[in-house]
Amino acid sequence: MRFTHWREDCRCTSVFLVIPFFGPFHPFHPLRKREPAGVHANADRFSARARQARKAFRIGILVLAALLGASMPARSELVVIANPQSGVDQLTRSQIVNIFMGNHREFPNGLRARPLDLPADDPDKERFYHILVNKNLSQMAAYWSRLVFAGNTVPPTQARDPQEVIRTVAGNRNAIGYVKRENVDSGCANLHPNGGPECVKIIHALR
Repeated sequence: MRFTHWREDCRCTSVFLVIPFFGPFHPFHPLRKREPAGVHANADRFSARARQARKAFRIGILVLAALLGASMPARSELVVIANPQSGVDQLTRSQIVNIFMGNHREFPNGLRARPLDLPADDPDKERFYHILVNKNLSQMAAYWSRLVFAGNTVPPTQARDPQEVIRTVAGNRNAIGYVKRENVDSGCANLHPNGGPECVKIIHALR
């Protein structure tokens, strides 16, 4: 009897010795936390929805950036304007370079061209020369200093603002200038509040 009880005690004792050995990772350990059924499936579904939401958000940002990028050039595009009575319908880029850089200041029909500049504090002036000849205002100042010192030519006449450029071009068939495209409509509306003939003509769009 003693031997039998000893074997039963040993068997029970061995169970409680094995369970602490494996710790809470043992399947029969009383401290092991059992997850309810469906937890992993719900987590997978939540992760899939989160990934889809992030993907949709990124696509939305890209579409918005594309729309803004497509609309900006049309709003801030620089255009070269001339008087409707100048006889000039269009100028090439090289012809505009010749006129504004003092190389050859004549329209294709032989009419003398009088270029107009925006003021130095207007960012569109630097943008104009950067697009046209890839020069900043400091480089342009040095360029004109050399030409004026040599007595070859003079820089374009500087206007006070875009409105003065439009007003001067509208009143002088020799004048040529540059402004933003949206300034043309607003400038002509100020000159002719009740409507009327075309005040200036766009002869080139800078891109």
